[in-house]
Amino acid sequence: MVQGFSSSGVVQLFYFSELDDQNLKKIWDSFRTVCELDSTASEDVFKKKREKTKLHYIQHVANKKLGLYLFKTRNVHIFEFVLLQEGSSKSLVELWNKGLTQIGELKTCLGTVNAPAFGEATVLLGGKTVDDAEDAWRKLDPVGDSGEWPEAEQIQKTEFLGGSLLCLSPESESKHNYYIYLPRNQEYTRTFLLQELPMIDVYIQTLRVETSYFLEQTRAIEKERKETDKTIDSILHQGLVVAGEEAAKIGQLQKQVKDLSRLYGVLAEGATITKSACHRLKSDIEILERQLETLTVNDSSHQVFKTGYLSTYNMRLDRLNMERDLLDHSLENARTALDVVRSRVDLEQSAQSLTVQDQTRKLLDQNIVLQKEGISLQVAAVFIEFVVVFYYSLHSWEILARAEAFHHIPAVVQFMAVLVFTASVIICTHFAAKKIEKPEAPHVGLWLSLLAIFLSFSSFVGLTQYFSH
Repeated sequence: MVQGFSSSGVVQLFYFSELDDQNLKKIWDSFRTVCELDSTASEDVFKKKREKTKLHYIQHVANKKLGLYLFKTRNVHIFEFVLLQEGSSKSLVELWNKGLTQIGELKTCLGTVNAPAFGEATVLLGGKTVDDAEDAWRKLDPVGDSGEWPEAEQIQKTEFLGGSLLCLSPESESKHNYYIYLPRNQEYTRTFLLQELPMIDVYIQTLRVETSYFLEQTRAIEKERKETDKTIDSILHQGLVVAGEEAAKIGQLQKQVKDLSRLYGVLAEGATITKSACHRLKSDIEILERQLETLTVNDSSHQVFKTGYLSTYNMRLDRLNMERDLLDHSLENARTALDVVRSRVDLEQSAQSLTVQDQTRKLLDQNIVLQKEGISLQVAAVFIEFVVVFYYSLHSWEILARAEAFHHIPAVVQFMAVLVFTASVIICTHFAAKKIEKPEAPHVGLWLSLLAIFLSFSSFVGLTQYFSH
C-alpha cells in the first residue's frame, strides 16, 4: 500500500451516480488492470475517519507508488487514483505529465462501461512554492476537452490546514475540476486527499449537476409562467368586455373559471418545484460552506474558495429565488383573477335570478287574474246549470204527473221539491268530477248526493199522488 504521501504526485477522482454491482466490479477491475495493481486486499486505513467525513470506504489496492480507492457517499461512487513519486530524479513537469497520461488510459477504460462519470477532478500534487507550481503547470502538455489548461487569471488560492489548494478553473462549466495542492504537512495530506477533498469536490460536482438541471427546469417553468400570465390577462380583459354586453352568459364566465383554475394549478406546480429546488440547493451550499469553515485556516481562506466556486452557485440560487418570487406573484394574480371571475358569475346569476323572479311574479299575477276569471266563469256555469236543471226538472215533473194533478200541488211545494232535486244533482256532478280526477279519494259525498237525488225524486212521486186525490 501507499506508505506515506510524498511532496509530488497526481490524484484523479471519478464520480458516478450509484452503480449496480456489475458495473462497479467492471470499472474496478478495468482500473486495477491499467494500474497493474495486485487484487490482494489492502489494509483499511480510513476506519477512524469514516463517521467524521461521511465518506464510506469500500475497498482499495495500493503499492508504494500507485493506489486505487473506492468510496461511496450520497448515492455517489467515487473512484480515486493516486500516483506518488518519492525520491525521483524526474522533474515535477515530467511526473505530472506521466500521471496525466495514466489518467488518460483510465478514461479510455470508461468507454467500455455503460455508466459514464458525471464529474471528474484532477489534483496536481507538489511544488515548494506557488510560483514553482504555476511554472510547472504552464509547461504541462495540453489536456481536457478543449486541449487547453485554464487561464492564469482564473486561479484561486485557498489555505487549508495542511497545505495550499489552487483552484485552476473555478468558473468553468466543465464537469472536470483542476487543482494544484502544495502540502505543508505530509500526514495531513493523506487525510486531505483521501477524505476531505473528495467530500468537498463531490458537493461541488453535485451542485453543478443540480444547478444545471434546476436552471433548465426553471427556464421551462419561466416560459410557462409568462404564457400563463398572458392568458390570465387575456381572460380578465375578455371578462371585462363580456361583462359590459347584454348577451353575456354565465356559461362563458364558468368556462373562464375553469381555465383560471387550470392555470392556477400549473403555477402552483411550478412554484412547488421551484421551492423544492431552492431548498435543496441552499441546503447543499450550506453543507459545503460548513465543511470549508472547518477545514480552511481562516475566514479569508474560506472566502477565497467561496468566491471562487460558491459565488456561481449562490447567483444561481438567487436566480431560482427570484423565479420563486415571480411565481408567488403570478399565483396571487391568478387567485385574484379567479375570485374576480367567480364574483362576476355570482353577480350574473343574481341578475338572472332577479329576472326570473320578476317573470315569475308576472306569471303569478296573470295566474291570479285567470283564477279570478275562472271563478267567475265557474259561478256563471253553476248558475246556468242550476237554471237548466231546475227548469227541465220542473217541466219533466209536470209532463209525467199530468197537468191536472200537477196544478193541484202548491207552487211553494213545487219550488222547494225541485230546488232540493236540482241542488242534489249539481252536488252529485261535483263529487263525480272529483272521483274521476282522484279515484283513490273518499266517495262518501257522492253516495250522499245520489241518495239525496233519489229521495228528491221520490218526493216528486209522493207529492203527485198526494195532491191528485
